[in-house]
Amino acid sequence: MSRYRNTLLMAGLLLTSTPSLAENWKIVGAGNERGETMTLEIDTERSYVLECAPDKVLVTYTGVTDLLDLRSGSKVGDVPGSIMPEGAAMMAVFTGKGAPKLLPAEYKANPARGWDLTLRMAKNDKALNSLEKASIFSLFTMGHTAATKVDTDTRAQFAGFLARCRG
Repeated sequence: MSRYRNTLLMAGLLLTSTPSLAENWKIVGAGNERGETMTLEIDTERSYVLECAPDKVLVTYTGVTDLLDLRSGSKVGDVPGSIMPEGAAMMAVFTGKGAPKLLPAEYKANPARGWDLTLRMAKNDKALNSLEKASIFSLFTMGHTAATKVDTDTRAQFAGFLARCRG
């Protein structure tokens, strides 16, 4: 697929993203064999989760639906028992500037519907660093994509979370 077509496709998906009405990220301290987490419920089926792991930050989008397999041009199944085609699980951290940089994501079927996609990112990753200056935040996928506005308080939450995680 040409770079031009990819750019148009990404722009179209971003323009059709669903704005999140959720206003508050929830921070939960480390425990139960998990690191500190920051979670934003997009709706009753989807959420964004940032988790501090010993050597990475896990960035997860739960309940992703309507994924498109760019290789075949086909939709990926959303119901339990569906198969994820190789290379179709792609995601990017997008903070409002530049083009989203899609990376291969780990995936597992969501128990209710869709897929849980996860990126394992270095604690000093450029995309994570940009959270402290973000105007919006989106875990951009080739499927249902939600964007949420980022205000001063949320930027401070991102900064605190990342500072503690980098420790």
